[in-house]
Amino acid sequence: MRHLRIIHRYLPIRHYTMHLMVGAVAFSSLAGAGTTGLIVLIHRKISGEPMSVPYPVLVFFALLAGHGLLGIAAVIISQKTAQRFGLDLQIQMSRRYLNTPVKVIEGLGVSRTMTWFTQLKDALVDFSVRLHSIVSESMMLIGLLVYMGWLQPVLLAVFLAFLGIGCLVYLLPLDAYRRYRQRLYEACETYNSKFHDMVHGVKELAQSEVKKHALLHRHLIPAGERQMNVFMRITWMDACLGRWADIYALLGLGFVLFFLSEEMSLTSENLRDFPLLSLLTLGPIKTIIITIFQLQHLKFAIDQHARIGLNLLEDTPPAMAKDSPWDGARSLHLQLSDVIFTYPHTDRGAPFTTGPVSLTIDGPKIVCVTGGNGSGKSTLARRLCGLYTPDAGSITVNGLRVDEENHVAYRQLFSVIFFDFYLFDTLLGLEHLSIEDLANAYARRLMLSHQVSVRQHAFSTTGLSQGQHRRLALLHARMEDRPIYLFDECAADQDPGFKAVFYREILQELKRDGKIVFVITHDDAYFDVADQLIKLEDGRVTETSTMFSATPLR
Repeated sequence: MRHLRIIHRYLPIRHYTMHLMVGAVAFSSLAGAGTTGLIVLIHRKISGEPMSVPYPVLVFFALLAGHGLLGIAAVIISQKTAQRFGLDLQIQMSRRYLNTPVKVIEGLGVSRTMTWFTQLKDALVDFSVRLHSIVSESMMLIGLLVYMGWLQPVLLAVFLAFLGIGCLVYLLPLDAYRRYRQRLYEACETYNSKFHDMVHGVKELAQSEVKKHALLHRHLIPAGERQMNVFMRITWMDACLGRWADIYALLGLGFVLFFLSEEMSLTSENLRDFPLLSLLTLGPIKTIIITIFQLQHLKFAIDQHARIGLNLLEDTPPAMAKDSPWDGARSLHLQLSDVIFTYPHTDRGAPFTTGPVSLTIDGPKIVCVTGGNGSGKSTLARRLCGLYTPDAGSITVNGLRVDEENHVAYRQLFSVIFFDFYLFDTLLGLEHLSIEDLANAYARRLMLSHQVSVRQHAFSTTGLSQGQHRRLALLHARMEDRPIYLFDECAADQDPGFKAVFYREILQELKRDGKIVFVITHDDAYFDVADQLIKLEDGRVTETSTMFSATPLR
């Protein structure tokens, strides 16, 4: 029952999917009952007992047709249910993944996230695929046991006792099964990590035969071998348990025929029905026991997600952007008051704290943020745009404190190009706007029109250099037209000519349009464009200055 409660809690069932599932259960139940009816009819015919139904031949063919048609319908509906359920599950997990705090995702890494995402999805979908067979086999087992009890109540009691002992033996290796599942997950995670290295580091590997050989023979192949070995251990366990079911059934049958029959003085007539009926129960029993192990796999996958903090199935509504309290504001007043954020783990082995940071920014304004590597610039960027929630302190916009109620709306104030940005090949989120002409005009401004154009809200190509990728990201950000812009080393990888355009023209245009612009940069030659300069060191603001002022705007 505990496992069923887990399934009931975590299956993302819509009304349409629920109707399919009910249909699959109904057809499977009827198919199982029809199979039992066929077995009873055949058994009574073989034993020479009088038939209790008129026209047994017609009943036989009716049951046979029902067995075939209902079974086919059950399989088709179950597969449809599984496919519908799998899609619903992917959508739900994707939605909740996107609402998982960035700090949690960054701590897990791409390979680990994809491993757990895939394993949980496979476990849930596998269970839904087996739903029809579980129901059908269970109905068949119940019918056979009832029929066996009607024929020989004493032998049914013996059979159930023997079956109970056998099930207890089956449950003994559950702990070992869980341990091997843990090892398989870890092995898959390691292999996926090395495969990720191979795909994303292909240029470095192609340049160095030493690196290529080391990755392949010292990491990728051993990780694949370990994954295969652990999987074979699980397969070995499944095979042994499956064969044990056959052996145990025959052992029980032999025990009744050769030992118990003499003790109970059972005649051949009493024993005539027992062998056939007991063997027919073997298939349903094996199906049910295999399902128990599958439920263990599913529970383990869910527990692992909770353990690592990636609660993709957590029953909480996704965060939704409500009407922004800052809509219609002609200018923004942004204030950070003693904001502190702490990384729980770092390579240095101790927590790394940034802050307290206190800043006051009145728009429109250009703010340059500088500092050495590891000074906390990127962390400040993530705090500013709302990806990281401060551990202490507060952020206010136009006097309104950013809290749980409005933090989604607060994030929508920003258009951000992170240092480790990802370039989408479409103007994502802008498909409803007629901006293609404007986007192509801006591509010319960014010196990209001879290489890329915007067609149907998509870039004609993204096969460009890293610096040109940053310009495309800048184009996308400009089309969003948000009140606050944050550029983390956006001028990196750019030629000197475009750097001048970026600092002297593009930033000034954004300011003229009333934007607050944060620019994280090492380009001290362009600090003069800033209305405010902020210097960070060890996560703290060590200098704020307004002595660098841009050319007065007209």
